[in-house]
Amino acid sequence: MFHGDFNPGNVASGRDGWLSIDCKPLIGDPAYDLAQFLANRPGAVAPAAAVTEMTRQIEFFAGDLGLDFDRIVRWAFVKSLGRTWGPATAATFARVAGLTEE
Repeated sequence: MFHGDFNPGNVASGRDGWLSIDCKPLIGDPAYDLAQFLANRPGAVAPAAAVTEMTRQIEFFAGDLGLDFDRIVRWAFVKSLGRTWGPATAATFARVAGLTEE
């Protein structure tokens, strides 16, 4: 089971760890859930640094949550194709996944 609406507005860090609100519980691969959170991030950094920053954030989540890096980034790429996140976001995830060259 995973959150279903995991985005920066629904997550906070508290004294006892992470706190999430407004869950829309789903059953499936937890790595899929991080795509929504990550999709809110590429615009926060300069385009030239987007791949490096996305890689850093995915490594953080993979380590902190015990998830596989490749599963996270590939789900983010797939989900970006089905959403209106824009071609720049999809291209960033494709580069992080090694699906395209920089």
